[in-house]
Amino acid sequence: MRLMIFLDLDNFRQSLFRRDKKRFFDFGKFQYFLIRLLNRDFNFTKCLDESLIRTYAYTGEFTQSLLKKINNEEEIIKYRTRMEAQERFFDKIKGFNYFELKTLPLKYEDGKLFQKGIDVQMAVDLVYHAFSNNFDVVVLCSGDIDLKEAISLVKKLGKKVIIMSHRKLASKEIVKEADLFINIEELTDEQLNEFSRIKD
Repeated sequence: MRLMIFLDLDNFRQSLFRRDKKRFFDFGKFQYFLIRLLNRDFNFTKCLDESLIRTYAYTGEFTQSLLKKINNEEEIIKYRTRMEAQERFFDKIKGFNYFELKTLPLKYEDGKLFQKGIDVQMAVDLVYHAFSNNFDVVVLCSGDIDLKEAISLVKKLGKKVIIMSHRKLASKEIVKEADLFINIEELTDEQLNEFSRIKD
């Protein structure tokens, strides 16, 4: 069995926050927790550490060009601080095994900061790897409706698709389309301890 994980960092952080506001996500432990979860609780008995091909993590990235679009000095200071924290985070996760970060520049319009195109990039990569026969099972840590058609196509290629998200952040269409839905809301504290920690 060959496993790939596609992780929308923003969606997954929000999912964990809704489950427990006091927790920090440990990305280095998550992929191995997921392997144990699939093996232990969902009868994927051939899902072992060596099953993992790669985890792709997607997020919006702060850029200098973004800061130039902001006129408010307080916001500039706030976002520069967040950019520096993000740079430290990126440096840390580059050391994780079988873990690849994919970023797109964050957008800023009408005083609001947002990411755009993450779902499209995930869908493209998902279909590409399915057609290339690079995995047997994929876990999508996202609930975005824009992934529905890609999921349908990947299933037609004989791949199994698992969605992992919070129920309130996953569209009903996505949950229905997936072969299996793992609701973060239903994870126990003991399970959460395997890939997250409580704030000090």
